[in-house]
Amino acid sequence: SSSSSSSFSSSSVSSSLGSTSGKHIVVIGAGIVGCSTAYHLALRGASVTVIERKKVGAAASGKAGGFLARNWGDGASTQFLHRHGFDLHRELATKLNLTSWRQIPTLSITRETWLSDAHDDDDDDDD
Repeated sequence: SSSSSSSFSSSSVSSSLGSTSGKHIVVIGAGIVGCSTAYHLALRGASVTVIERKKVGAAASGKAGGFLARNWGDGASTQFLHRHGFDLHRELATKLNLTSWRQIPTLSITRETWLSDAHDDDDDDDD
């Protein structure tokens, strides 16, 4: 089987969007995607209206734990997106002087045989 990879940069995305300056754009939904889209369109000079049925972050975006790890996508075809997304969170927090965002060290531990080991331990108790 063959695998394909693609890459993009924020500059290639920006150039393909054309000019948004002076345009009025309506964004449907005030979750993380809608809010991010509105924010970045406004940075490009657009007048943006966000329409939301309930309130900002009322659905899935408001329920997320908010934990990000920069290297979770390493080795995957989406590695660039994982790393770029993490960097954008840091950049936005700095730009907006957010005190609720912070970078902390983490440790990820994986044990693939956990379930089979737990089952084997149960069998030993019956002897």
